[in-house]
Amino acid sequence: MKRMLPLGTVLKLNPAEKEKVMIVARLVKKTEDSEVIWDYCGCNVPQGLADNKLIYFQHEQVKQLIFLGLQDEEELA
Repeated sequence: MKRMLPLGTVLKLNPAEKEKVMIVARLVKKTEDSEVIWDYCGCNVPQGLADNKLIYFQHEQVKQLIFLGLQDEEELA
């Protein structure tokens, strides 16, 4: 199993663009009926959830790490 990035991680899905994303959830579905499980759900930085726009993406889509989120003992286990 791949190691998941921690909550709070800030990254870019496309390094050529200014948009940054912060991970706010992991292993989520867009809808309850959906069969696709997304590795991550994030929001734009610095806007946050102000515009209620969530970004769903897979681990392989992460192109650039800017900040690694919280890593406590439980996260590292």
